[in-house]
Amino acid sequence: MSAVWKDRFLRFVDNGDDLHDVIDEALHDELVTRYRPRFLIVCDARQILAADIRTSDALDVQLTALSSYSHSFCHGQELRNPVREH
Repeated sequence: MSAVWKDRFLRFVDNGDDLHDVIDEALHDELVTRYRPRFLIVCDARQILAADIRTSDALDVQLTALSSYSHSFCHGQELRNPVREH
């Protein structure tokens, strides 16, 4: 299932396809070429991949760790890994 919402392309994968292949194929999806969203987001039950088309930033994280990356999905923010200070 694919959808475009605001400036995000979303696809949930439930057939075991490799998410990296799916996000690469999404660049040529009819919805992406028509609406030109800024973000491509692909996920399955365990993992989420996201790509910012404008900045070429990417996020590849297990869903169990997603709360550590919540800043990546705030409006106006680029996708980037959090800087953790010790």
